[in-house]
Amino acid sequence: LLLFDNGNYRACPFDGTTPLADDENYSRGVEFEISEANMSVRQVWEYGETLAEPIYADFISDADSLPTTGNVLMTFGGTSYVGGIPSADLGLGELHMRIVETTHDRIPLKVFELVAYDPEGTITAYRSERIPDLYPQLYVEAPNGVGNSLQGSRVDGQPRLHWLPPVVDSSHDAADYYHVYS
Repeated sequence: LLLFDNGNYRACPFDGTTPLADDENYSRGVEFEISEANMSVRQVWEYGETLAEPIYADFISDADSLPTTGNVLMTFGGTSYVGGIPSADLGLGELHMRIVETTHDRIPLKVFELVAYDPEGTITAYRSERIPDLYPQLYVEAPNGVGNSLQGSRVDGQPRLHWLPPVVDSSHDAADYYHVYS
C-alpha cells in the first residue's frame, strides 16, 4: 500500500506523544506491506523523513507508483514549510507545491523535481500524473569536424536535420548531444 502521509501533528494518540509543531514536521511518501494472514503491517519504503531540508505539506498531496519505470511520483500539494522555514520566508508565497519523482530503491534517488510558487500568493495542487512525452526525442552525436549546431527543417512534411558550419567555441571540447523534436 503506497500512500502520501502529510504528517499532520506527527503523534500517536496511544503513547501520549506531544504533537510536533509545523516547523518541526515533515511529509512523506510511504509504502506498507500488509499481511492478512499474520494480521500485520510493516513499513517497506519511505521518502521524506530523512531529507536534509524536510518538506511539510499539511494538505492535498498524493503518491503514485509509476509502472513503466518503477519510480514513485509524489505531489507535495500544499507545502507550507521547507527545512523548518515557512514557505513565505523563502520567497515561495504563503503556500507552494512540489512534484517529486524518486526511484523506488531502499535509499530513494530524486530523479525529477518541479517547484511551482507565487511569491505574492498561493499555488497548490491536488495531484499530478506522469504522461508520455508529447514529442519523441532523437539523440544525435555530432561527427568530428562538422560543427556543434543542428538546424531542423521540413521537406515534404518530413523532418530534416542539417549541420551548421563549425563555430569556434572552447566550451565544446567533445561531441555534443542534441534533443531534436519533430
